[in-house]
Amino acid sequence: MVNQFEFAALKKRAFPIVACLCLLTAVIVLAITLSKVLPEHMDGPRVHFHHFDIGRDIQVMDGGRTLVVNTVNGEVRGKAIHVSVGDRLAVKVTNLLSDHGLSLHWHGFEMRNGAGEYDGVVGLSQCAVAPGESFLYQFVVLEEPGTYWWHGHSDMIPSGHDLIKGPLIVHPPGSPIREGYRWENEIILFYQDLYPNYMGYDHPHAMGGLNVPAQPDLEGFHSGAIGWTEGMLNGEAQPTFNVTPGVYRLRVINGGGLFAYLFSVDSHVMTVVAADGSETHPYETDIVQVTTGERFDVMVNFTTVGAYWVRAMTPSRAQEKGILGVFRVLPLDTYNNGDIDSTPLTPQYSNPWPIETARILNYVGHEDTTYNANSVAEALQSSVKPPILTEEDEEEPIIHVVDFMFQFIPQYAHLWSIDGGNWTQHVQPYTAMIQPEFNPETDLHPHSLILPVPLNKTVVFVIRSVTAFPHPVHMHGHKFEVLEVAPRVRAECPEGRCDLEPLETLFSKPISELAAGLGRRVFKDTVIVPAGGGAVIRIRTDNPGVWFFHCHLDQHMEDGQGFVIQAGSPTDYNPSHTPPDIPSCDYTGRVQHLQYAVCNCYANPEQSERVRMRESDRCSRPHLCRHVEL
Repeated sequence: MVNQFEFAALKKRAFPIVACLCLLTAVIVLAITLSKVLPEHMDGPRVHFHHFDIGRDIQVMDGGRTLVVNTVNGEVRGKAIHVSVGDRLAVKVTNLLSDHGLSLHWHGFEMRNGAGEYDGVVGLSQCAVAPGESFLYQFVVLEEPGTYWWHGHSDMIPSGHDLIKGPLIVHPPGSPIREGYRWENEIILFYQDLYPNYMGYDHPHAMGGLNVPAQPDLEGFHSGAIGWTEGMLNGEAQPTFNVTPGVYRLRVINGGGLFAYLFSVDSHVMTVVAADGSETHPYETDIVQVTTGERFDVMVNFTTVGAYWVRAMTPSRAQEKGILGVFRVLPLDTYNNGDIDSTPLTPQYSNPWPIETARILNYVGHEDTTYNANSVAEALQSSVKPPILTEEDEEEPIIHVVDFMFQFIPQYAHLWSIDGGNWTQHVQPYTAMIQPEFNPETDLHPHSLILPVPLNKTVVFVIRSVTAFPHPVHMHGHKFEVLEVAPRVRAECPEGRCDLEPLETLFSKPISELAAGLGRRVFKDTVIVPAGGGAVIRIRTDNPGVWFFHCHLDQHMEDGQGFVIQAGSPTDYNPSHTPPDIPSCDYTGRVQHLQYAVCNCYANPEQSERVRMRESDRCSRPHLCRHVEL
C-alpha cells in the first residue's frame, strides 16, 4: 500500500510525463483539426493566417468625432494583408455582432481553381456567418501581383459605421513577408468615406429625400450618393508621410462607399503603372479619378525638400471637399537621424492642379466638355496580360446589353434590364447558389436576375445608364478588358433622367466591331459608367461559377443594382468538398434576403411619363409594394 508521502513523490515524478502526454495530445488534436480545416488540395509554400473578430464599439476618431463603429479586432484602420503568388491565405472570421450576418470578399481576386466558395457573397458563394459563429476563408493566391483589398459583402449593417475593410497586397512569388502600410519605397493610401450618421440610418433618409444632396460634379451632376461629411486616409483624418527624395510607388485604393475622388499630389506629376491590380504601360497624368472599388498604382518622383498636399477631392469644380494628407520630403540625414518634428503639418505652399487644364485620367464627361480628360480605355494598355481575342479566334463574341436606372423618391429604387427585359430590382438567392444542395425552384427569389453564359467563350457586356450620376460597376470572378467608356450624347438630362441612348449613337463604332476589336487593352475589375453614358467590357468565361456584377456604391448595391453571371452549369462549379464550418443557411436575419417583397411596381400618376415607373417594372422592397397590400 502506498502512503501519502510515497504518493506525493510518485505524483511529482509522473507530472513531467503527464505534461508531455498532454502536450503531445494537444499537438495531435491540432494537426487533425488543421488537416480538416486546411484540406490537402490547399497545400502551398506558405500559409498566412489571420483571425478577424468583427464587433461594434464606440471610438473617438482621429479628428475628434465620436462614432459607433463596426471594426475588425477593434481597429479603426483595417489590417493590411500581404501575400505572395502561390501562398495560402487563411482568415478566420468570428461574428461578434448581435444583429447582422457577415461575409468577407477579396476584391479583385478572381477566385479560380475552385476557390469560388470563398468569394464571400451571401446568396451566391455562402450564407451569412450568423452572430456568434465563425468561418475560415482559405485559398491559394493565384492573382497576378498587384493592389487589391478586402471588405464585408453582406448588405447594410443596421447600425454603426462600416470599417470592416483593408488593403490586400499580392507580391511576386517568394517575396519576403511584409507587414503594414509601408515598406521600402512603397506606400499604401487607403481611402474611405463616412456617412453623416451610418448607412442603416442614412439609407432610409435617402429613400425619404431627407439627406443633404451631394455637391455638383465637374458637369453639374451629383458627385456622390449623398452630401460629403468626412473621410479617412489610412485610418487618420490628415496623416503625414515622411519621405526622402526619390521615386515612390503609391498604391491608391478607394475603399469607400459613397464618393469618387480626384487624386493628386501638389506640384508633382504621376505615372500610372497599374490599374485594379493589373500592370499597365506607363501613363503620365496630373490627376487620377478613383471611384469606389478602384485601385491605381502610381509612381511619384519627390525631388525637392518640402511639404506637399496629397489630395483626394470629391469631383467638383471647386474641389473644396475631400481627404487631405501631407508628404513631407526630408533630407536623407534628417530622416536617418530620426530628428523629425511630429507636429501636425500644414504645407507652406500649395499648388493644386487647375482643374480646367490638368490632365485627368479616368474621367468621362459630355463630349462638349473642355477638360483634358481621358478614359482608362483610351489611355491605358496592359503590359502583362495577353489580349482576350487574337487573329486566330474564329467565333464571334457573345454580346449582352445590360442597362440600369434609378427611380426617384418617393419610390426610390435601382433596377437593371438584361437584353431588353423588364426593369428589375435584383434580390440575391435565399441560399448559397454555388452549393450542391441549392434548389433553383425554392431558393431563388422571383426577382433574382441570373444571366447564364457558356464556358470558354468570349462575352461582351454593353452597359448603359439612364441615371444623371456616374456609377462604378464591379465584376466578381473575372478581370475584364475595357473596350470603351462613352459619355452621354446629350448635354442635359431633363428631370434628372438621361435618355437611354441607342447603341448606334452612344458608342464610337458599331457594337459588333467594338466586340471583335483586337490589340492590347487595360484589364480591370471595376469601371465607371458615366452619367447617361455607357461602357463596353469583354471577358473570357474560363472561370466556372456564379459571379456578382453590381454597382459598388453601398446604397445602390443594397437597393438592388446588380445581377448574377452564371458561368457554366452547377456540375462545372459545385465545390468538390464542403468546408466543415460552412455557414448554415438557417440564419433568418435580414441579410439572408428572406424579407424582400415581390410585386409589379407602382406607376405613379403624379410623375411625368419620362420618370414614371411602369407596371411591368418589377420591384422587390417592401416600401415599393405597399400598393399591392392596399
